Amino acid sequence: MKSRILNTLCLLFLTGCMAGPIDIHEKSVSEILNTLHTKSTNGQSYYWYNDSKVYMTETDDVFVILKEEGLKYLDSNVQVFNIGKDEYSSGQTNILVSDAEDEPPFYYGMRINASIVSDFGENVIYSAPYYLLPTGKEVGLSELFLVKLKAAADYVILEQFANLHKVNIVKNMSRPLWYKLSCSINSTDNALRMANLAHESGLFASAEAIFINNITLDTDLYNDPEYDYQWNISPNESYSINLGNVHSITSGEKDVMVAIIDTGFQLDHPDISMTSGWDATHRSTCARLYEYDNPKYTFHGTGTAGIIGAKANNNLGIVGIAPGVTMFPISVHFDPSAYRNITDALVDAIDFSIARGADVISNSWSSPVHSEYITEAIQDAIDNGRNGKGSVVVFSSGNDSSIVSMYPHADIPDIISVGNTDDIGCRRASSNYGPDLDIVAPGTTIRTLRPESMYYNATGTSFSCPHVSAVAALMLSVNPGLSQSEVSDILAITANKIDTYDFVSNTSKPNGLWNNEVGYGLLNCYDAVSLAYYYNESNYLNLIEFDYSDSQVEIDLKVEDNIAIIWDWEAKDISFINATATEPKDTTISHNYGATGSRRIIIAETVEPGETVPTSSTALTRFDLTTGSGASNIEILPVNSVLEYVRIIGGSSIVSQTIIIEDLPALKDLYLVRMPGVHVVVGNCPSLQNFGSSKYIWGAPTPSVIVPLVPGPGIGDILDPNVVGGGSTTPVWPDVPEPYLSFSALRITDCNALKYVSLENVDIKQFDFSDFPSLQYLYVSSHNDRIVGGTSSLLTINSSGEFLVNTIATLPARGALFKGKILVRGVNLSNTEYVEAAVAAKYQNQITTFAEENNWNVVWDSGVTSTW
Repeated sequence: MKSRILNTLCLLFLTGCMAGPIDIHEKSVSEILNTLHTKSTNGQSYYWYNDSKVYMTETDDVFVILKEEGLKYLDSNVQVFNIGKDEYSSGQTNILVSDAEDEPPFYYGMRINASIVSDFGENVIYSAPYYLLPTGKEVGLSELFLVKLKAAADYVILEQFANLHKVNIVKNMSRPLWYKLSCSINSTDNALRMANLAHESGLFASAEAIFINNITLDTDLYNDPEYDYQWNISPNESYSINLGNVHSITSGEKDVMVAIIDTGFQLDHPDISMTSGWDATHRSTCARLYEYDNPKYTFHGTGTAGIIGAKANNNLGIVGIAPGVTMFPISVHFDPSAYRNITDALVDAIDFSIARGADVISNSWSSPVHSEYITEAIQDAIDNGRNGKGSVVVFSSGNDSSIVSMYPHADIPDIISVGNTDDIGCRRASSNYGPDLDIVAPGTTIRTLRPESMYYNATGTSFSCPHVSAVAALMLSVNPGLSQSEVSDILAITANKIDTYDFVSNTSKPNGLWNNEVGYGLLNCYDAVSLAYYYNESNYLNLIEFDYSDSQVEIDLKVEDNIAIIWDWEAKDISFINATATEPKDTTISHNYGATGSRRIIIAETVEPGETVPTSSTALTRFDLTTGSGASNIEILPVNSVLEYVRIIGGSSIVSQTIIIEDLPALKDLYLVRMPGVHVVVGNCPSLQNFGSSKYIWGAPTPSVIVPLVPGPGIGDILDPNVVGGGSTTPVWPDVPEPYLSFSALRITDCNALKYVSLENVDIKQFDFSDFPSLQYLYVSSHNDRIVGGTSSLLTINSSGEFLVNTIATLPARGALFKGKILVRGVNLSNTEYVEAAVAAKYQNQITTFAEENNWNVVWDSGVTSTW
């Protein structure tokens, strides 16, 4: 699954807005820079995001960079890391330098207390605070900041800024107009203040500091002392629940409630925060802590609650899986000698959970006896809880070492039944299994809470159950719109297949491979929460959309960020592709629906937890719909800021529609093939070089070849064609034309870089090339006695060429050194082969004369040899 979970540097906590940048009208750059130089930088710390201030509080610690000599003054416990020296000022503050990755590290970074910085004297290269963010997290300030120019010519302004403030221009970033700069002890101020000055000057498009968010003096994920005993959530244990960094996404939301129906609770345990709850036995406010002859019963309820919601990072005890959710304890006196009619209490507990709006109901109990009364209450929670979305009802599978399923999960398929595994991934022998088991979770030697404000190790499916309940609550925290069945499906889909068990297909188990002893597998918290997040349409930025009716589709994509292909939103049928700009992925994705039907396919950038939906995307660079005969209503949205290549091979379903390709700044290649009767509009694509109604552009010269004044054999020769735009590996002429006509109309505007155009089998009635100053190659082929014309009438090629003359006459003049080429081919009526394009002699002469006068070479059909 494609999940990259970004650190959320409190981008949601935007608390102040500036009136606007400094007015730069009627002021020189020098005046502005000097004003900034003298401007006070005192006051509360903040950084800019979307023209709003994000405020921060300085801590007592600083990030420092030292020369190697300074290391001998350090305490041995301080964590030190190496940094390449090219990131720092060298005195030549306006010189652009490279990273030089092969050069050994020279400087050293670390976190220390601000009070001892002066101890290092001249060994300090840089010093800047650590800040407390509104989220409660800490980040350090590096020596680096980024500046985006308004235009490439503004680099001279950046040099002035760098010289004035004694900062170094490190390098031009991979994205155009962005530059990385670094500060030193000699700079006007630290990287945050420099970034703010640059932003507030109005001279630049944007500026931002680079923070350090992964440096810490202790290596533990949590400061809770009992965490070391929690193998069940540890990232170092192979058979834990894979809690991972889920708590950086969510620790649970307060408006998500987990009702825990159990033996009793210590409500004031210092390591947990619970509501007062309810006691179902006496139908009274406040859950009770019942004392039992067997201390395991006394401990039981507090223990299950601790797994779900023990406080995290409070320097006390253990870490709960979902400490941020609201826990609603419901006590039931399970001792039959004290209370014989427990059925009433359990039904009342379930009904009270529904009434209080419980999202999840956790039940670590079962019965050998079936009860229609209890079944009715549970089914009501599943069907009608959460205002109709259904409460997620979780049960332990039981501890009878039996394949015989216990009640109630044996009778109610929608219950999530949980078995017990140990730290080596084996089902504990006592854990019940069989056909009703859904999933397994750690339940052996689980460190948790117990009454008297203490801790103990608990074992049993009772303690596997709250693991699943807690993860379900986290899922609903990131996506409260999920239904009960969707939560259940996601848990099953994301479960890890334990390698010591064989998983097989089972017609009664719709969510993948299943095993009799461990169900769908081991609970996977990180994947379940991530996939739950992506079950929400608002968590995607749509890039390309189209309808599809066939049973199978194939798409070739090249991506530089994480994306999703939503094959069928209603069925939550989604594929993910993981990629980065440094590790792009070029892959072919195919999908078989099994039957034809009407669906909307969406290719979307995934929007990670904590991110806002961007207005443009750098995720997709290539889109090739290689099997698109069932496609229609294609939309390539203008948010695609780096999309370079689009090819759509359509068919009979794309008939008499309008396809609009506009505002794609990076688009270089566009091929729209097999589109009968389609009206195509292409506009404002300033990088577009190749456009064709064919799969590739045939016969054009290799773009890197410099054509000599005296053409030689094989250079641009029609008998030695090249393929432009990512074509076949062997550049040969196609054997037969495309089976469909393409385009009933074509309009291309504001595409001044267009060089190569292929109009094969088109049915357009007129076209004007005068708006393409860079055009150097034109391929046209006739079909059904027609060829591209220059007026509203069609041209019959067997008797005329008048309209072809009109069209070619619109071609821009070429230079004498680099002539253009025109290739005209014919197609027979049955569309099975290319034939000679017959044009009346007088029109052929007119075309030849025009070509000679305007530096174009003309090739009549594929059988005529003519050099470039």
